[in-house]
Amino acid sequence: MRMHLFGSILFLILLVPRTQGFAQDKTIDSLQHVLRTAGEDTNRTNALNYLSARYNHQADYKSAMKYASEALLLCEKLLSNSSYMENDKRRIALRRGMASALVNLASIYKEEGKYPEALQNYFNALKIVQELKNKSRIAVYNGSIGLLYWNQGSYDKALDYMGKSLRLNEELGDKRGVALQLGNMANVYSDQAKGERLRARSDSLYALAFEYYNRALRIDEEDDYGAGIALKLGNMGSVYNDQASAPWCSEKERNALYEKAIGNFFKALKLSQEADDKSSVAIWLGDIGSVYVKTGKFSESEKYLHQSLALSESISDIEGVKEINQNLGELYDTLAKITAEPAKAKEYYRLSLMHYKKFISTRDSIVNIEKIKKQTQAEMNDELQRQEEMLKEKHEKEQAIAEEKNQKQQIIIWFALGGLLIVAVFSVLLFNRFRLTRKQNSIIELQKRTVEEKNKDITDSINYAKKIQEAIFSEKEVKYQIFPDAFVLLLPRDIVSGDFYWFAEKNGRRLIAAVDCTGHGVPGAFMSMIGNYFLQEVVSERGIVQPDLVLSELRHLVINSLKQRGGEGETKDGMDMALLSFDDRSSTVEYAGANNPLWLVRQNDGKPELTEYEPNKRPIGYYQGRSLPFNNHRIGLQKGDALYIFTDGYADQFGGPQGKKLKDRGFKDVLLSISHLPMLEQEKMLLSKFHEWKGTLEQVDDVCVIGIRV
Repeated sequence: MRMHLFGSILFLILLVPRTQGFAQDKTIDSLQHVLRTAGEDTNRTNALNYLSARYNHQADYKSAMKYASEALLLCEKLLSNSSYMENDKRRIALRRGMASALVNLASIYKEEGKYPEALQNYFNALKIVQELKNKSRIAVYNGSIGLLYWNQGSYDKALDYMGKSLRLNEELGDKRGVALQLGNMANVYSDQAKGERLRARSDSLYALAFEYYNRALRIDEEDDYGAGIALKLGNMGSVYNDQASAPWCSEKERNALYEKAIGNFFKALKLSQEADDKSSVAIWLGDIGSVYVKTGKFSESEKYLHQSLALSESISDIEGVKEINQNLGELYDTLAKITAEPAKAKEYYRLSLMHYKKFISTRDSIVNIEKIKKQTQAEMNDELQRQEEMLKEKHEKEQAIAEEKNQKQQIIIWFALGGLLIVAVFSVLLFNRFRLTRKQNSIIELQKRTVEEKNKDITDSINYAKKIQEAIFSEKEVKYQIFPDAFVLLLPRDIVSGDFYWFAEKNGRRLIAAVDCTGHGVPGAFMSMIGNYFLQEVVSERGIVQPDLVLSELRHLVINSLKQRGGEGETKDGMDMALLSFDDRSSTVEYAGANNPLWLVRQNDGKPELTEYEPNKRPIGYYQGRSLPFNNHRIGLQKGDALYIFTDGYADQFGGPQGKKLKDRGFKDVLLSISHLPMLEQEKMLLSKFHEWKGTLEQVDDVCVIGIRV
């Protein structure tokens, strides 16, 4: 089943500027005429870029590479011209031309499957338009980078860059751009969900996909954009079909999802038929036929698959012809196996074989096309190498000119030195003073280099300590196995963190903790590794799973290991902690806290209400000579409850209009406003609101926030 990709629209916008609506040959002829008559100016660079874009759209990548490389070389040459340096408007136009050439090269590399080279060209183009403060192009290039990361399976990076594009499009009021990025992000969430092995995690990602599809759909409906509406409906149908294929679906769930998929495909089909979009019509007909096979409606499946095949053949959609023939082969093979009449079974086998042969034939022709494409790509590489050699030759000429200029400067310097020697005869005292100053400067420079080298050694050591710390702490992927519907937001103030998260399974309990060690940076990181080790010993080795007892044992270990007796000048290091222990059999959770509370958000008549469970006001460590017990809270849970444990870094952050602390009240307001969202979305919102509050101020402490949905 093929998914209509929103990214195709983006590349069409990107690669064919101002050429839509013209006859293909006329457009190229007109641009070639401009090249024959234009001098070395912005008119020529624009024509080269438009030709590259046009050939790229026609899949003539060799020509596209040639013209994009020429455009890039010409822009660089003109930008080095002093007259252009003095003219801001022409300089800006040339830098825009450079960005367009880089984008065209990135698209060609993408077609070759050379994603690192494609990304590098996109990043270079992005840097230029950022310097020019061209927000519309920044939005487009961020979206394109997101698509490339999606193609490589780097989902987090894809969502990051698509999100940047989304926010810029919202700021610019570009509804089509907003809907485009929402659709692309929905596709990424859907792909993530398909690869998940845990149902809760998969369902959460599918929920995000549908949320973003629906947001995009509402925008297209407001704009009465029929093609966009059909795309979103069809892609949502594909996602319903994917959900039904999950191994944990019951037959009832599977049939309901197939019904939703069919409904969406028919809505998309109607809109595409009204718009006379034959390519989309062929896809929706094929998708309908494929789902009907799975629901056992074989006659309907046969009808729609044949309609799709006929239309795909009429528009020369070779990929569609291949896929539909494969589907028909599988349909007739199934019918042959279930029919009780030998004559019908024989006919079904004949039809199945016929369509399988057509499938193989079409597949082989596609392979041959790919071979031709690879040969073309090899020729493109030769062309690119030639262009690089031209660029190298240009640099060598420039270097020779610079060398000649340098020699002239050397002659001038020698004459100047002669004059200075004459002056020096009458300036002995000043010269001696100069030697003394130079000696002092040499000492200062040596000290500076020594300090810089030591600073580098220290920084390298801290970075290595970070790797050790990350290796010791539990991986987030393991967390999703123990707590599938949860998030962890960890923001170190420095390279390494004094805050850390910890989770484990023991004796039928699931435990999770948010821990704040004394200090931050390197001292906090050392203490965090000690805390992590002690938690493993108390819970995993000794088998203690009741939170108040865990905290008491931790306190005993910290006091003994750090030799804390309350003496003057001894270390006061310790930890603040919130620890949860879930008992799924009784639908309860136990909580104990050392200075860190538990906040539980529960829906009451559709409104979120926050209940705070207070901790004991003492750390895990030596405290006024007393070893008082910690309180243990046992709490009954309801489906949909959201539990939050955290350190004090988020609430203690200075920011806002008046540069004040956020405090607990502000932090509670943030959590109440987002508690209804899926946990992964909450994590993103918390991060965004933190940076929004902090603004340009420095982060004051490490931050750790954990959210768990029941």
